[in-house]
Amino acid sequence: MIKVPEFYALKMIVMKLIQMSLISSFMILSVIIIHKIGKKIPKKNMCILWILVFLRMVCPWNVKSNVSILPIYTQQVGNMLHKTEIPLLQTGVHQLDTIYNRGMVQYNAILKAMSHSTYKQRICIRLITYIWLIGTLAILSYELFKFVSIKVRLSKAIQEEKKIYRSDLIHGAFLMGIFHPRIYISSGLEEKHRKYVLLHEQAHMKRRDHILKFLAFLITTMHWFNPLAWVAYRMLSNDIELAVDEKICLPLEKSKRIEYANTLFSLALVEHQQLPVASFASNPIKARIKHVLSLQEQKKSYLLLVIGLAILVSLCFGTCKVFP
Repeated sequence: MIKVPEFYALKMIVMKLIQMSLISSFMILSVIIIHKIGKKIPKKNMCILWILVFLRMVCPWNVKSNVSILPIYTQQVGNMLHKTEIPLLQTGVHQLDTIYNRGMVQYNAILKAMSHSTYKQRICIRLITYIWLIGTLAILSYELFKFVSIKVRLSKAIQEEKKIYRSDLIHGAFLMGIFHPRIYISSGLEEKHRKYVLLHEQAHMKRRDHILKFLAFLITTMHWFNPLAWVAYRMLSNDIELAVDEKICLPLEKSKRIEYANTLFSLALVEHQQLPVASFASNPIKARIKHVLSLQEQKKSYLLLVIGLAILVSLCFGTCKVFP
């Protein structure tokens, strides 16, 4: 009886994840460059590029393309295996034989790949797997602890309106929850700031930013060993905040934009929860205030530009080169 190697499936996933993270890093760098160069591109459009990045980070398939400029080429594990004789089923029932035999070929390929690796290689792979698992569980446990702690503090929050709650135990305002999001605001929030805060958080809710940030955070946690993944998550979070600022402030006149900027500044002076949720006073406040006060009418041509850039980035940095 053949013994299946311990945690083999998890080891394969981690090895594949490292490969995916490497390819995604080039895509992240390309979007960072576009972000720095195209400062006039509306942030709601920049979010499209970041969404493509995070989709690539969870895509297990290596799409091959002649236009790819990545110095990477990958092969399936099965192509590197030596031929071997394996027991195949021949019952005469074509469908049954096909299903069983394909399964045996794949199963044998897995065992053979592990058996041909050296002892040091197996130990190295096992160590990498354990480190990734411990790191992932540590991050998720820490964030879960923070989430539960905030939920306990908010258990006695008073409902003011539908999905809007007030609490004495928080400062500022933020949106919390995935399937049933709620807006929590401080009881001490001044009325002149309240209307802008609610507009901001309601805009997040309508855009489903809480879901986007939650999924992006989970993907980033999977790639926690890659610093560029955290850079991408941080820049996506900032662009989400700026996109909502744009949505609210573009229709406003100059004096109202100044009031909105004052609200940003006032709430930045108080403590706010650092959770993977959409918060009104998210950093960097200085950049947000400057962005709000310098907003100009957004051209529709920017959307076409971003769509073109999205296609270009996907082909050049989201695919692998085909070698002869």
